[in-house]
Amino acid sequence: MTFNPCNRKNALAMKEYDNEYTFESLTDRKKEILRLIGEGLSTKMIASQLLVSFETIKSHRKNILMKLNASNITEALCLAMKFSLLD
Repeated sequence: MTFNPCNRKNALAMKEYDNEYTFESLTDRKKEILRLIGEGLSTKMIASQLLVSFETIKSHRKNILMKLNASNITEALCLAMKFSLLD
């Protein structure tokens, strides 16, 4: 079962976005990393699974937040779920 931060009592209010615009800017790799974060994997676990460095995953996480205009990873996951990115 995938972790759903949007169902949590203290989830952040989601911002309004223009449909597909935001997600088209995410590479397949960034989408994969976002899915793995949604599955509850830590940065270290994702790096190990994808055979890349911890710093590479940190960089991808930072870029995901910037591209989605999200304040934190929870908000990024909520947006990804809203636009069916994690299906």
